[in-house]
Amino acid sequence: MKRLFVFMVLLAVGFGMTQAQELTSGTLEGVVQDQDGNPIADALVSVIGPQGIKTTTTDSKGRYAVRGLIGSSEYKVRAEAPGYAAMIQSEVSISINTRTQLPFTLNKGVTEEV
Repeated sequence: MKRLFVFMVLLAVGFGMTQAQELTSGTLEGVVQDQDGNPIADALVSVIGPQGIKTTTTDSKGRYAVRGLIGSSEYKVRAEAPGYAAMIQSEVSISINTRTQLPFTLNKGVTEEV
């Protein structure tokens, strides 16, 4: 019984910390796809901003999410995958307690900057 109580307390604290982070930071999420609309799995997404560089990779459906970003309009986001040209989007704005959607469509060829 004591173990169950300790587990429940730890679960509640962990959930509370997750909720607090959502209230003091923002999330950048989206999908990386090819020109035909097919998701690109394992694409590397790099977010460069006031906190330095944060990276993640896309899942099997091309989705990515970067959490814990401070509010700013100074983010630069780069998506890249083998066989595709990298794409960079500048001046991306992240707001606190918001999920910002930023999709990418990667082409074969030269790097694009938007």
